Amino acid sequence: MTPPYLSHSQVETLTDCGEKYRLGRVVGVPEAPAFWNAGGRAVHAAAEYFERQRFTAVTPSIDDAVDEFHRVFEHELVEAESAWYRANSVDPNAAFQPVPWRAANRGTEDDAWWREHGAGMVRAYVLQSEDDQTELAATPDGQPAVEVEFLVTIAGVPFKGFIDQVRRLPAKRDRLILRDLKAGKRTPTSTVQLGEYGVSLEQVWPNSVGYERMFGEYYMCRTAKTTARISLAETHPRAHVEYAIATAWFLKNGGLFLPRPSAFCKSCAVSAFCSYQGGARAHEVPAPTPPRIG
Repeated sequence: MTPPYLSHSQVETLTDCGEKYRLGRVVGVPEAPAFWNAGGRAVHAAAEYFERQRFTAVTPSIDDAVDEFHRVFEHELVEAESAWYRANSVDPNAAFQPVPWRAANRGTEDDAWWREHGAGMVRAYVLQSEDDQTELAATPDGQPAVEVEFLVTIAGVPFKGFIDQVRRLPAKRDRLILRDLKAGKRTPTSTVQLGEYGVSLEQVWPNSVGYERMFGEYYMCRTAKTTARISLAETHPRAHVEYAIATAWFLKNGGLFLPRPSAFCKSCAVSAFCSYQGGARAHEVPAPTPPRIG
């Protein structure tokens, strides 16, 4: 149930709220699906489709990219509901039982909102690409550098992930720009994800530029703008990245799952099972076991 590796989301959850990690990853309680997850994946898929096509010198139309968004979004909705029914041992053909979908912005960003505004994000992505001063890089084997998968070892820890895009400036081809797409409303307060991905990419592309020549930025889908570009090595020294990942690995393997109740608990995927929040189904899961001392 618990994967034999870490990822950025795991590191983030382990350090943000260990009880959320324990319930979702260790106990494996059913997680309430979220429209923002389905919508975000669909926007990512449409952007990936557009970039892969353009890399081959066949630029798709805006309508083609939007159609890809809608196709993936509807698929994600069906898959999420099916997964919830299976996890809760509910027969989808039995009497109707509503899926507890989570919607952001006080419940207003539902499926209808995403069908409209998610498609708008894709249109804006295609339009802004015409003025983008960067270009998509190629992988060492000549493929478009989108959704670049990696499984590397950092500080002795297996670390896995996907880099949304690796780009470069035509005039400065000895540098790489790691770009991660964000479809949420809030701009991330931390860029450590980009640092983790840069350290990883250096291992995946050993004959490319080193970590010291990598830069990073977020592309915010709702505004069609990128955040300030940062030097990864200066902002996130390699030693800092290694320390954070090794610490998260220690927490995970040591069963050290420290809860951290906050204002975000109400939108948490596992809040129904959380005893710290008085979850209605908390009695269904084993209580946390205190770690051994000494």
